[in-house]
Amino acid sequence: MEKSLIKGRIRVLFIVPSLRRAGAETQVVNLANGLDAEKFDKHLLIFEKEAEQVPRIDPSIRFHQAKRTRRWFDFPLVAQVAKVIDSEGIDVVHCSLQFALLWGWLGSRTAIRKPSVIASLHTTINQGIKSELQDQLLYQWILRACQGIVFVCERQQAYWERKYPFLAGRSEVVYNGVDTDHFDPSAFRSEGQAFRVAHALPDNAIVLANVARFSPEKGQHLLLKACAALEPNVYLVFAGSGPLQGEMRRLANELGLAERVRFAGDLSDVRPLLAAADLLVLPSTAVETFSMAMLEALSMATPVVGSDIGGMAEAVFDGETGALVQPGDVADLTRTIEALVTDRARLKDMGSNGRGLVVKRFSETLMIERTAEVIRRVPR
Repeated sequence: MEKSLIKGRIRVLFIVPSLRRAGAETQVVNLANGLDAEKFDKHLLIFEKEAEQVPRIDPSIRFHQAKRTRRWFDFPLVAQVAKVIDSEGIDVVHCSLQFALLWGWLGSRTAIRKPSVIASLHTTINQGIKSELQDQLLYQWILRACQGIVFVCERQQAYWERKYPFLAGRSEVVYNGVDTDHFDPSAFRSEGQAFRVAHALPDNAIVLANVARFSPEKGQHLLLKACAALEPNVYLVFAGSGPLQGEMRRLANELGLAERVRFAGDLSDVRPLLAAADLLVLPSTAVETFSMAMLEALSMATPVVGSDIGGMAEAVFDGETGALVQPGDVADLTRTIEALVTDRARLKDMGSNGRGLVVKRFSETLMIERTAEVIRRVPR
């Protein structure tokens, strides 16, 4: 009998490229932290330099920093992954994001031990031909060899199963989840007011929030254009950083929004902003699969306006928890926000509905329990 099973614990290695501040990376840390240390011997490996979330890792987890030497054909990295698998007696390798799946699968096949591999996919439609070719020529064959395949929402699962019919019956959905005790609006009413004061937001202001990296697919330029067409008491707060931040500042000035837009930067804690906001707006045009920012806002009883892509429609219900808009349609975005911000009582009701939905269906506890079930079911 395997040594890890004699001790009664399954040895699981989580692999993710980096621990930068982003949705998939945050989810991996939350998963690893939340798994019962009496039932799972937990390890976490990254191979990129970005490691901002390392301080969040629970002491029960052994952290491994591998080193990537080249983009492709990185045999030293494969050897590093295999060494961790063999030296730690890993039973199951859980890979989040395709690039982690590549090196995790190669390492598991190179190791003396042959652990089961679970692929946790966080993407839906590829943004370019290069990524699509990688899926067709490489990742689909790795997926065929995996013992477990996890998607983070039903729309994503349906898309991948249409694309690769062999996935039907072999995959399952484990929704992203948030800590609803941590994201509890009742504990942040005063902090929300303090955030408004600190960022010079008038008492009567309608506050729109956007929590996202400044990159083309996040659609911040669409939100700025919509805001320019709204009443002057509508203010906008961006939380995040990224390559397009300077361009968005210039666009805000060009649109005459300098007095109504705040750039708050990377916030170590987004809860005060979400408590201060009347709406979270996510006008993404691509990539979003099942947004953590969306779930955090709903848990904080803040309604969400989001583009109808990925799994947004599985949590944002028109008129109940927020509203959906057509991706890239500034006029639709403007009309939708305008209709919502005129009725604060309705916003409050939608916020309450959103909080209830997340507690019932999208809690971190449920995500951890379902992931534990997946890990226990794969062959060892």
